[in-house]
Amino acid sequence: MFSLFRKLWSSLGWWFLAARGIRCEELTRLLIEYVDGTMPAGDRVRLDSHFTDCPNCFAMMRTYRQTIDLSRGISSDCMPSEVRLRLKRFLNEKMWERYPPL
Repeated sequence: MFSLFRKLWSSLGWWFLAARGIRCEELTRLLIEYVDGTMPAGDRVRLDSHFTDCPNCFAMMRTYRQTIDLSRGISSDCMPSEVRLRLKRFLNEKMWERYPPL
């Protein structure tokens, strides 16, 4: 029964999430506003709803928030801009490998 649900979710999951107003791929561009509290209330409600339905995106958000909390004490002057850009790309790729969209 569970495998049937998993197959059904794999084929219909994207449609379901899009119908609810958000897709997993949109998450990375929305995380900054969500985590720092500057996201409009309606968008925040949509994202909270998505997190309820998508444990991988919820885990990704939690990891993102923890990373920000841990890095607050690090000065941005310590890291050259090229290194910062490469690190951002690397982390984004690794997060989607670890928490793929359903």
